[in-house]
Amino acid sequence: MANDKEYEQLYQMARGKLEGRAFYVHFVIFLIFNSIIIVVWRFTGISFPWFVIPLGFWSIFILFHYLVITFLSTRRKPSGRMEKAIEFEIWKMKEEKRQKASERLEEIEKQKAVQATKENDKQSKSDTNKPS
Repeated sequence: MANDKEYEQLYQMARGKLEGRAFYVHFVIFLIFNSIIIVVWRFTGISFPWFVIPLGFWSIFILFHYLVITFLSTRRKPSGRMEKAIEFEIWKMKEEKRQKASERLEEIEKQKAVQATKENDKQSKSDTNKPS
């Protein structure tokens, strides 16, 4: 039961991460493209600001994309391609978790080894200071 809960939590985190990344890419492309068309408009000398038409429509799509990933994300079923990406992201998250746990264990073992060395040094010093 706890395993299902953990998987569901990882699934939601991975899905949110991927959808956020997709929105970020969409938004960056939006900014770059619209910057370019504004510059083109500026240097063509046309008085009518025609760039507002694609800018306006694309802004509506950006807003819709944001609303979908913010409010409807958990209600809709992801595509097969998205499912594969989510599964891969879950695998990466689990690997990162294992790696961190492994690093923590190594650190604990090093600390224990240092502590044992210090105790051995103290004991050997106390043995050498004892009169025979």
